[in-house]
Amino acid sequence: MIKVIEKLKAVNNGGIEAFVFKNTFLIKNNDLEICYYSDKKPADNCYDKRLSESGRRIDVSEGCEGSRIKKLFCFAAYCRKKNVGIAHIHMSSPIDFLSGAAAKLYGVKRVIFHSHSGGRPEANALKKMIFAVSRPLMRLFSSDFLSCSNAAGRYMFGRNSRFTVVKNGIDTAHFGFDASLRKETRDKLGIGDKMVIGHVARLCEIKNQLFLVDVFDCIHKMNPDTVLLIAGEGDYRKKIEKRISELGLDGAVIFAGSVEDPAPYYCAMDIFVLPSLSEGISIVAIEAQTSGLPAVCSDGVPREAAVTELCSFMPLNASAEKWAEHILEKTAAFERRSYAEEVKSAGYDIADTARQLEEIYFSFEN
Repeated sequence: MIKVIEKLKAVNNGGIEAFVFKNTFLIKNNDLEICYYSDKKPADNCYDKRLSESGRRIDVSEGCEGSRIKKLFCFAAYCRKKNVGIAHIHMSSPIDFLSGAAAKLYGVKRVIFHSHSGGRPEANALKKMIFAVSRPLMRLFSSDFLSCSNAAGRYMFGRNSRFTVVKNGIDTAHFGFDASLRKETRDKLGIGDKMVIGHVARLCEIKNQLFLVDVFDCIHKMNPDTVLLIAGEGDYRKKIEKRISELGLDGAVIFAGSVEDPAPYYCAMDIFVLPSLSEGISIVAIEAQTSGLPAVCSDGVPREAAVTELCSFMPLNASAEKWAEHILEKTAAFERRSYAEEVKSAGYDIADTARQLEEIYFSFEN
């Protein structure tokens, strides 16, 4: 029996959590015991039902609030207590390697570092220096480096590093376009025949939703028969709502909140927009393409996210007006259909990525 701990900094119903939970739920081998650990107590976790059905849970050590050092000791002690064989560390910045280092020093035999980030553009000079020091130190504690994309691997581990890409697989059949689901969801939201500009993401600075609202403002002025549909929750919601009110867009923006299944919302959309400052790869961009949506991404999203011809890119330094023109151009004379087969052929089906992850775990030798 191999015991694997999936280590997360937090459970915010974002892309990292989607990868971890959806892939590991498909691994049902009796020779593997998979558990989850978060530094912070999850709030409104959309995976609670699936966790209960699978007989698994998210553990958070009690009394470990406070400093990063205290959290590291708590995680290491947890690994020792549970006799963990593999610690799979899901990383959004290089400093996250410390969790793996702590686990290794406390007796975990194998540590896997997994990059889910293509960069941290908001990091100040001190943080960037710490990141630079962290990269060579990682090699002292692990020989296993995974990444959601080549760009994310180069950022996290260094440009000349070796790593294995494990694609952010999705249930391609589930995310294929469904015309009846489109009508049902649009009726439910009261959208009617309006053009829907869509966005699915955690509401936070790095996803750049304030700029998205500025772009939509330009679109709405060019075509008043438009709606912005945002699915997701996060700390940035109040700032986004303030910008919406300042621009007089209150009646033209729909917040769907945190959704367990975004597939119906993709069906309701006419185009998907992701102006992120940085991404490791972006599961949502791939899901949107599977649903047959044109996906307009920033150049902070790796080009690997373009798994079909539906995906295009815009510079982050381009004006909101230029973004708006490009988005409207991409929606012109577009015939909607499912792209599930194309995305599956590109290697992004979750059955394949879950199998790859399982094989990686079983390459562990006592």
